Amino acid sequence: MPAYQLSPEELRLGHPTPFALRDASGHLLMARGTVIDSDEHRLQLLARGVFIDEQDGVSFRRALAGKLDSMLHQNQVLGKIAQAQPDAPAVDAATSMRKGGDPLAAFGSLQMHLGKLLREPPQADFMPRLARLEAELTALVSADADSVLLMLIDATTSELRQYSVTHAMLVAVVCELAARNLPQWPAEWLQPLRCAALTMNMAMTALQDTLALQPVPPNPQQRAQIDRHAERSAELLQLAGVDDPLWIEAVRHHHAAPPGPLAEMPPVRQLARLIQRADIFAARLSPRSKRAALSGAAAAKSTYLDERQQAAAA
Repeated sequence: MPAYQLSPEELRLGHPTPFALRDASGHLLMARGTVIDSDEHRLQLLARGVFIDEQDGVSFRRALAGKLDSMLHQNQVLGKIAQAQPDAPAVDAATSMRKGGDPLAAFGSLQMHLGKLLREPPQADFMPRLARLEAELTALVSADADSVLLMLIDATTSELRQYSVTHAMLVAVVCELAARNLPQWPAEWLQPLRCAALTMNMAMTALQDTLALQPVPPNPQQRAQIDRHAERSAELLQLAGVDDPLWIEAVRHHHAAPPGPLAEMPPVRQLARLIQRADIFAARLSPRSKRAALSGAAAAKSTYLDERQQAAAA
């Protein structure tokens, strides 16, 4: 149970959180390494009460004491010392898991950096950054798939302010695990599949976060953006330098995959179809302000049945 309540001064805007933040009941509010990116978000957290567990509370006080001692030895001015906070550790997911590190910290770091990448206009370094994050997510899945799914499902059902990136990660992981169990799935399709799942909604990342909390249906402007997001996401990927046709076309068609046996479809349609089914499953697990989340069984059923309400053929 949470044992240490953070003060307003200990919730810093624009900085990764050194520890997982929870409410008074112990429910996860923010994963370790997540950034509080607005005053409104910070105030919402404070209104709920922000706690860290006993072990993290001890670590927090030790880290703060160490930071204060370091600043005193550097002869920092008193004003800066009074505002001191422990630094958030930089976490590489793959390295953390290989060394038996904290999977929650690795997950939080990955979630933070992927969210930042997807919310920015495409930059010249988009491809290497995305490749690194995709590799880190794959490493997490290979190290402990059950823990990754648990963290993703918990995050997608409890923290809607970062819904877009958590949803993309969950879809990518579900696609990865499903493809690993399809005997006819070529190994060279796995990376384009993961990358397409992570970037399928990059043209509406901010809108997805808004809609997750919005208590009314999308307005006409939002609906137009939703209707065009697959095509626009493919265009943004091309602008970012992506030239893999499987990746780009899977994104372009991930809402237009026809029903029918998966193995009989051309490669692009197979990727798009698998992403579509994982997308439906992940969306059904997540609550909205206007509807409750489905149970795992009900979410799986919605994926099992195709558009004709028949068993989806593999």
